[in-house]
Amino acid sequence: MKISGWCGPLLRRKNCKMNIFFDYQIFALQKYGGISRYFVELSRALYQFSPETSILSPFHTNLQNEKHRAAYPELYATMPLGSFFKSPEARLRATEWLTRFKCRNKKSVLHETYYSHRVRVRSPKVITVHDMIYELFGSGSHSEQAIISQKKVAIDEADAIIAVSENTRRELLNFYPQAEKKVHVIHHGVSELNASGVRDFVHAKPFILFVGNRGWYKNFKSLISVYAASSLIKEQFDIICCGGGPITTEEKGMLTSSGILTNVKFVSGDDDFVDSLYLAASVLVYISEHEGFGMPVLEAMRCGCPVLCSNTSSLPEVAGDAALLVDVKDHDAITRGLESILFDSTLRGTLKQKGMARAHMFTWERCAQETLKVYESVIGK
Repeated sequence: MKISGWCGPLLRRKNCKMNIFFDYQIFALQKYGGISRYFVELSRALYQFSPETSILSPFHTNLQNEKHRAAYPELYATMPLGSFFKSPEARLRATEWLTRFKCRNKKSVLHETYYSHRVRVRSPKVITVHDMIYELFGSGSHSEQAIISQKKVAIDEADAIIAVSENTRRELLNFYPQAEKKVHVIHHGVSELNASGVRDFVHAKPFILFVGNRGWYKNFKSLISVYAASSLIKEQFDIICCGGGPITTEEKGMLTSSGILTNVKFVSGDDDFVDSLYLAASVLVYISEHEGFGMPVLEAMRCGCPVLCSNTSSLPEVAGDAALLVDVKDHDAITRGLESILFDSTLRGTLKQKGMARAHMFTWERCAQETLKVYESVIGK
């Protein structure tokens, strides 16, 4: 795989059937995040199956794969986060570099990594739709409406669309039924545990883990309400929140008024650090009202961490019977589920075994093979 800050000569592989290009968009928008990780893992896995794969990212801020910096120095931060799309010069240069490849090989595919910046190329274009959150739960703000409009153009222009779950496919077609023949469902993979990079995480008490954003539809407040109301849980367990930013003023007030401010910790770190939390946690609580896929569920399962998650959107599709699923609008159900996992060793053992087996079903190699079939289908048009 070539990860490049320029559109230079590609390494020609014997029997190479096509060239795959990923554009710069998500690498200029995300410092860390699931979407950028998806494209890097997909590009690595694709390289095993013969296509020449390049990320054309002349400007980027992405640090998702910092541990690979020595191997791919060109990919790492050259601009402050968010500055790319404020710089007409940067956008112009990036567009020039991206369009330079369009006539090199008739068997080339451009896989766009986001919807924000349209580039006219002759090669077939593929996009991945990760969720329909703004369409379903958006506030109607100007920035959200802009993303929705940009996504609509990308969907209309794409030769093929990858939806990361069957649930996402259904929701996408509710808004864009005209795209039905172009949509392919391909689940994410889950990265293998990096045994050499993970270190033991030590905490004074057993803990409940909450990963990712805490606002909006993620139901962090529901977890806090359940936790604060259960003396059985809060006396024996803390809560550790990973990612989603530092504690907010509103959250501090909520935790203080509930008398649990010292019980809840806020941390952040790279992928290896998050894995150390999964390995040490008593349970991952992932009670989001809506997910396009739900990667933390599989990541936790891969590490043998029992999972309590929502029974809605894509999460039953991802978790199967390897997690305890609850109605997130029913606080009593959340309490019962959480107490069951925390205090029933038999259930914990069952969920651990089922979870690890379930996670092994979701590989980046399978994701790459199925994605490659999509590329082949648009080239053959």
